[in-house]
Amino acid sequence: MSIVCHYNEIGLKGNNRRFFEEKLIENIRTVLDRDFFSKIKRISGRIIIELTLLGEKNKKEIEKKLKNVFGLANFSFVRETKQDVGEIERLVFEILREEEFKTFKIFTQRSNKNFNLTSQEINKIVGEFVVNNLRKKVKLENPDITIFIEIVDNKAFVYLEKISGPGGLPIGVSGQGLVLLSDGIDSPVAAWQMMKRGMKVSFIHFYSYLDHEKEVIEKVKKIVTILSKYQGPSTLYLIPFKEIQKSILEEGTRDCCLICKRTMFKIASEIAQKKYINALITGDSLGQVASQTIENMKITEERTDLLVLRPLIGFDKQETIKRAREIGTYDISIVQTTFYCQGRLPKHPCTKGNIKQVKKMEKGLVNENLISVAINNLERVKTGH
Repeated sequence: MSIVCHYNEIGLKGNNRRFFEEKLIENIRTVLDRDFFSKIKRISGRIIIELTLLGEKNKKEIEKKLKNVFGLANFSFVRETKQDVGEIERLVFEILREEEFKTFKIFTQRSNKNFNLTSQEINKIVGEFVVNNLRKKVKLENPDITIFIEIVDNKAFVYLEKISGPGGLPIGVSGQGLVLLSDGIDSPVAAWQMMKRGMKVSFIHFYSYLDHEKEVIEKVKKIVTILSKYQGPSTLYLIPFKEIQKSILEEGTRDCCLICKRTMFKIASEIAQKKYINALITGDSLGQVASQTIENMKITEERTDLLVLRPLIGFDKQETIKRAREIGTYDISIVQTTFYCQGRLPKHPCTKGNIKQVKKMEKGLVNENLISVAINNLERVKTGH
């Protein structure tokens, strides 16, 4: 038994296509147990995974892992035979006699144009065989069962099901990003969205809690562990932020949230540049809170020279929640936590900050020593191993 993997977007990459295919193969090798397959290879715009006997016995585990591999449009567990109509008919009969159905259709893809029959001719011949030998009816629209046949290279693959993958691009083809990760709903979804575009991400979390600090940090680690299912081992940087927040909040300025976020961008940028990471990623959604207006995002972004990516900028909250449920982070994200700044924030935070005023206030509230202490006391955690 083998697995035939299909992709969509990679097929449009022209002369770079091989690079994307090889990265996808590398990522498949990473997620699958080495004892489950004997070979992974590229054939005619497909990736073929040849399973071992142990792999055939662990189809559910393999399916679960491949569903999280970005770059895969769909994949199928297939049986293979020679490129001979008689052999194909025998294999179709063997597969179908174990199924309960009344109506069917045949769908053939012929990549090997040297085969002497067209796709439509194969559909007709094999369809007649099923009608005559199994007494079933052809139904082209919404049949009970579809028999897929692929004529590829020197083999014929037959299967009954296409299992959806997550699509997108393979992790690692689009560089690296650093996600400013809260313990809430939005930023984990933003991380997932950038992974889907082929970016390998690391995470930075600024912690400043009133109580149960260890429990909250464990919550953040759990979120990263879930996200690691989609990209493999991940790095999380934990930054102590309470002393910086104390200094900012002492003044009671309406710009305190902006100054906090600018300081996070500053620290994140320093760490990112040391690790040769070229982009910061946030869970900002336009207009969602005071710091996420166009004016304030521009002020925040001024604190870094790195590209700032905001994949949720046009999402509403319900769209973000829906995606968080799908990727498995929602139930953890909604567990309530108490931040140091809660109850200390201005009732009417500034929605249209003034950059000169913010920088002047910032200079007196956040000195380089506070930033250095935070960076020097960071904790680096590896997850998803």
